[in-house]
Order: sequence, then C-alpha cells, then structure tokens
Amino acid sequence: MKNELVHIRKDDVFTDSLVVSHYSGNEHESIRSLIRKHESSFGVFGKVAISNRTLETKGGVQDTTFYELNEPQATFLITLLRNTEAVVNFKIALIKEFYHMRKLLMEKQTADWQQARAIGKCTRKIETDIIRDKLIPLAIEQGSANYSKFYNDLLEIGKQRLKNQQRHA
Repeated sequence: MKNELVHIRKDDVFTDSLVVSHYSGNEHESIRSLIRKHESSFGVFGKVAISNRTLETKGGVQDTTFYELNEPQATFLITLLRNTEAVVNFKIALIKEFYHMRKLLMEKQTADWQQARAIGKCTRKIETDIIRDKLIPLAIEQGSANYSKFYNDLLEIGKQRLKNQQRHA
C-alpha cells in the first residue's frame, strides 16, 4: 500500500529521501548529505536502504540514488531540518501519514479485517468473471478496440471511489 508520503512494505512503513526533499522544500542532495553526515545515528534505527530510480527531471531522464527510511529514521531526519513553514507543514503531514499507515497495518491483523478482505476477494473474483464472460464478448461483438482495458478501468474506478469515500469520512 502506498500514498504520496509513506508506503507499506511487508509489515513496516517507509518514506524516502525524495519525498522528504520534495515536501520539505530542500534540495535532494542536501537531504542525502544530511543522511550521510549522520549515517551512524540513522543506523541506530535500522539499516538505511539505498535505492536507485529513473526520474524525469528538468535536465531529462536521470538515474537518482535515494534513501529509503523507516519511521524512526524519517522522524530523526525531519528533526535535523530547519523549521521553515514548508518543513513544519511537512512534518505534520508525514507524522499523520505514518500514524495512519500504522493503524492500517494493525487493522490488517484483526479478524474483522481478514474477514472483510476475504469477502472483498470473492467480490473482486465475481466482478472480473463478469467482465471476462459478459462485457468483453459484448464489447468485441460491438467492435470495441479497447476491451482489453476493462480490467484496468474497473480497478481505477474502484480506487477513485475509495479515495472519495476516505476523503469524506
């Protein structure tokens, strides 16, 4: 599970140096430099993972090295930043998202969540079977060239609806 600020991988919550850079208004190289300067302190909270990603930048497509940070490492990093208005707003948003994702992780471990997940899987199977067995043949019969996108369209509609529900909850 992932959002703009944090993501869940296995049973832990992470952000990365690119996110911190973007939302705090600091240059990515400055954030990376802070992490390198205090590497042993970050290590107290676990191994700092280094990853690479290809990004579209003003100068074109570039490979970028970034750091993946668990919640304690990210918290330590944001304490090292100057408290500009952007940084303070980012700190608030990041902390909220970490708590939100932690709550989701805990909910995933409850029997109610597991039951809801099982029901959701059954519902999803029924939906995809209907698309495969009814909608796609009908679309082909009517000459549609985009019938192969039905699964993705349904998934996107579902995601958008879920986002809207969460926003209004």
